[in-house]
Amino acid sequence: MHRRCRTLQIWSLFRRICLGLLLLVALPLRAEDSVLSITGTDARVHELSLSQLEAMPQVSYTTRLPEVPGGETASAWQGVRLSDLVKLAGSTPQTLKLWALDDYSVIIPDSDLAAFEPIVALRRDGQLIPIESLGPLIVVYPLDDRQELLTQEYYNRTIWQLRSISLE
Repeated sequence: MHRRCRTLQIWSLFRRICLGLLLLVALPLRAEDSVLSITGTDARVHELSLSQLEAMPQVSYTTRLPEVPGGETASAWQGVRLSDLVKLAGSTPQTLKLWALDDYSVIIPDSDLAAFEPIVALRRDGQLIPIESLGPLIVVYPLDDRQELLTQEYYNRTIWQLRSISLE
């Protein structure tokens, strides 16, 4: 009997822990939470929240993102120029290495910043992008406006759930 009681106690504790973790994951992101970390060439780290990103100059692109669920139809993407984030870090990199929440990483050459002006989008069709929709941040190139961007190389640079940038 004692064994069964102990098993039920453990099961009950396990359920409470799982419910707590589920609630923690389901909580909405607060505007003051850090969502992006940028490490400059000088190794200084800059943490940015959604509210800080929203306070920066915003750019919009209406484009399709074939690699993003629902991306086969054009959406209005709004966010900060990647070049503005580089300037904020006070660095002049040759390359940018970007990491997603799932540890996917991609390298973007500095030349892309001036040539194509990719943005770090935080809104899709006027709404903040939730994590379950591959947000809160997605790198967006103006794919529909530039024929030369319609290649797997640039689709791969459209990194979603962006969490950090290292300037190298």
